[in-house]
Amino acid sequence: MTMPQSKTPNVFIVNPQELVRVGIRTLLESVTDFTVVGEAASRMEALPLILQLKPDIVILDLRVQDGKGIETAKDILANLPATRLLFLADNLNDTMLLSAVATGAHGYVLQDAGADTLLHALRTITKGQSYLDPSVTRHTFAYLRKLADREPERGLHL
Repeated sequence: MTMPQSKTPNVFIVNPQELVRVGIRTLLESVTDFTVVGEAASRMEALPLILQLKPDIVILDLRVQDGKGIETAKDILANLPATRLLFLADNLNDTMLLSAVATGAHGYVLQDAGADTLLHALRTITKGQSYLDPSVTRHTFAYLRKLADREPERGLHL
């Protein structure tokens, strides 16, 4: 599902670090593609605001202050299925990555990726596509190869 071309997507930022929230907000305010409508540090603070504001995109850190980024994502997408969700993570953890993708999130970007990568990810998910940070993609392929080598009987048969 893509967003209407005439509408500037509204973005809500959920991150436990104020400097990161300010940095993302400042970046998004420097371009005309997006409008930041709110931000929060925790799940408890974010959920009521997100449900009220109904943003087009939520940038969600996996480590929200109350430690429930995955549950927060599930709640957002269950209540606002049209909302696009982009996870922001500080590291590559196989379990967290799989859990994040399983929530139905639309993208996954590492926190150290850089401004251009974040903007590209947001523009990509706005078009209805999914986005994985290039280093996450490399890591994911390595992880899948490792799984395939361990469990050849469960591999795909073409």
